[in-house]
Amino acid sequence: MGVFEYHSPPYASTILFELRKRNNGKTYVNIFYKNSSEPLELRLNPCDVDCDLANFIAILKPVTITLDEWEIECKLKWEYSWPLNFSGNIILVSILMGIILMTTGIIIGLKRVKKDSTSNYIQLPDEEYA
Repeated sequence: MGVFEYHSPPYASTILFELRKRNNGKTYVNIFYKNSSEPLELRLNPCDVDCDLANFIAILKPVTITLDEWEIECKLKWEYSWPLNFSGNIILVSILMGIILMTTGIIIGLKRVKKDSTSNYIQLPDEEYA
């Protein structure tokens, strides 16, 4: 928008956009930058303090994108962010279930082997037989 100050903004800085309507029915926009102190009023290049809404839209036209472009850019749709199709998902779930079942089987098998080896009874030598 041509009003950037070259500095690193502090934590919790914000830009406020106020959309207001005058008594005559015209709408205008006010822009404020708030860092850690009072909000500072920002003035767009051809506008005054109160920027007419039509002028504001015209100023932002070169940097405005459509909703479809925004979804592609941000990859908000599931098919953009997940690379597998339906059959790929089935294969992935099958592999994961197989790994879980194998791990469970190994753990149960190890517990049984350990339990069987420690549960054997060994008679201690008696004084008569020793």
